[in-house]
Amino acid sequence: MKTWCVVFLVIVMPLVSKAQQQMVTTTMGNLELVQEAAIAKLMNARVTEKKPKTMPGFRVQLSSTANRNEALELKTQFLRRYPQVRAYVTYQQPYFKLRVGDFEQRGDASRFMQEIYDLFPGFIVSDTINTSDADPTAENKTGR
Repeated sequence: MKTWCVVFLVIVMPLVSKAQQQMVTTTMGNLELVQEAAIAKLMNARVTEKKPKTMPGFRVQLSSTANRNEALELKTQFLRRYPQVRAYVTYQQPYFKLRVGDFEQRGDASRFMQEIYDLFPGFIVSDTINTSDADPTAENKTGR
């Protein structure tokens, strides 16, 4: 009989200790999420991780000039009118190129180009774009 008690305790005790792991309850509206603390910690770390993500897409190129100041001045003029649109000045020897927007579809880039064409004539180019997960003002803050 003692043997069965010992066997029973050896089998049941690990199950009981596992059931006593710390649980976290999160309420979002009508939804209540109950999960282990370690899982919650991992999920929160994943959510707060901020990595710019890129993918192939399209931009509108407004300028290609050997004069850096000219490209930066045009970028400033563009951002005054369209502060919500990302603008990028890149250097490909010997030219500074001003490209604007991050469009996944060529049609979206085309519609935007038609919208701005009277003030900022340009053309559509294939480029590596930043997705919406990236900070939309990060490039505009650098002053490049």
